[in-house]
Amino acid sequence: MEILRRPLANIILMRYYKNARKNGYKTGESVFGGAYFISRACLMALSEEGLLPQNKFVSLNLGEDHIFSLLTKSVGYTLESLSFDKGPMGCDWNGLPAHPAQLIQDDRKVIHSTRYWKNLNENTIRTYFKIKRNQIK
Repeated sequence: MEILRRPLANIILMRYYKNARKNGYKTGESVFGGAYFISRACLMALSEEGLLPQNKFVSLNLGEDHIFSLLTKSVGYTLESLSFDKGPMGCDWNGLPAHPAQLIQDDRKVIHSTRYWKNLNENTIRTYFKIKRNQIK
C-alpha cells in the first residue's frame, strides 16, 4: 500500500487532496505536463500555503503535473485548457495533435510532443519546425 511506504508525504498530500475535492477537483484531473502555464496569483497562493518549495512530495509516485494540478485546485484555482479551438497551445500527450503545417497555420506558440504525427517521425517534425523558424528570421 502506497501510504505505508511514504506516510508523511501521503498524509500531507491527503490534506490538499481533501481541499482540492472541496474546490471541485476530480480524482486524476490534471493539466498536461508537457507544457502549462501557472498564473502569478496561483503561484503566490501556493507559496503562501507553504507549498513552494514542497520537498516532501519528491518521494511520491506522481508527476509534477498531477501534483501541481491537485495543489492548484486545493488553493482555489481552476485548471483550464489552451489547446482547443485556436488557443496558443498545440499539445498532446503522445505525439502532435495535428499536422505541423496545421499547427503553424493555427498560430500555435507552444507545441508538444514532437514524437510523431501519423506517418511523420520526430526527426522529420523537428526539421520542419526548424525550417519554419529559420524562415521567420
